[in-house]
Amino acid sequence: MSDDGLAGRVEAELRAQGLIRPVADPDVIRRIVGLLGAEDPNAREKRLAEARDELANLEVRLRLGEGLS
Repeated sequence: MSDDGLAGRVEAELRAQGLIRPVADPDVIRRIVGLLGAEDPNAREKRLAEARDELANLEVRLRLGEGLS
């Protein structure tokens, strides 16, 4: 993917998260792309699905008399 394409993916991700600060440094863009897994267009969805699965398997235990406040 070209640098322009990667920059576009980063900007789209920032917008999706409600962030507006532009990222112009190509090295920073490449680092963000690595974190987002932009080489794989479905990486974000895969990470979200994994997080949902992990959360679904969590258990919360409270002792009787202890409430959530």
